[in-house]
Order: sequence, then structure tokens, then C-alpha cells
Amino acid sequence: VSMGRAVALPPLCALALALAVGGEAGTPPVGEEGDNPFKQDGDQTAECYAWAADGQCKLNPSYMLSSCKYSCFEWFTHRRTTYPTAPIDKHFYCHTWASSGECLSNRAFMETGCPESCKDRWADTDEGSAPAKPTERPTKAKRGRRKRRRSKMDTLQKEL
Repeated sequence: VSMGRAVALPPLCALALALAVGGEAGTPPVGEEGDNPFKQDGDQTAECYAWAADGQCKLNPSYMLSSCKYSCFEWFTHRRTTYPTAPIDKHFYCHTWASSGECLSNRAFMETGCPESCKDRWADTDEGSAPAKPTERPTKAKRGRRKRRRSKMDTLQKEL
């Protein structure tokens, strides 16, 4: 449903728009997102809300966040209020924040506000961050092996 004139934004404008609404770079706005700021612009096509309901705002953010801003904002608001405790993105700008590195630099906020967008980014860093714990104690050398190794080393040193 088009709510007004359509405005085409370059792909990187989503970040600029997030910063304009959210404040400084790297600082997501805290609190409610309020009324849809894209009400004036609307969507570029009538299919936008159906695509948003189908999950395309998350799956295809480059197109959806520039061409279907109104519907994506409405859909994220609907999900946030309908499922307040579910591990889903609760903010319209989650994808933008995740792409700009907020999952790691602002993890406390992103864990509650944008868990879907950060899930893969955390999996990559969490796997490599801590060494795996051994499942068994290491086995010791068999009895007498240490003496044989030591005598062999002594023999080699004498030959030198």
C-alpha cells in the first residue's frame, strides 16, 4: 500500500538514515521507535507489506530497506509488540547496525534488541574465542619410556 510519494534511496542510505534517526554512529536509539517515520514517503510498490510479512526485510534488506521502508518499519513494530520476549529483531535498524559492527561493539544492547541480525556474527566469534575443553586427561608416557629416551639423548650428545 503506497502512502505517498516514492523516494528511491541508494543502498547505503539506510545507514545514513539510521544515524540520522538514532544519533551518533554506533549508538542505537534506546526506547520506543514511535510513529512510522516513513509515513510520508510510503512504499514503492503495493506488494511491500506482503513481502515484509514474508520476512523479506531481513532476507533481502538491501532492496526492502530502501524500497519498502514503510512496510518494513510496520512489520518490525508489529513483531516487537506481538512477541516481546522472542529472540527476534525488535528494531527496524537491526540489519544496518549489525552490518556496521554493533553486534560486537555494543553486544549488550544487540543481544536483546537484534538477536536475529547478530546470531551468525556471534557464532563466528564465539566458536573461535575459547579453546575447546579436553574431554579426557592426557595420557602419561608408558613406564620406562622416559629412561630410554634420556639414555638415547645422552648417547647422541656424546657422539657430537
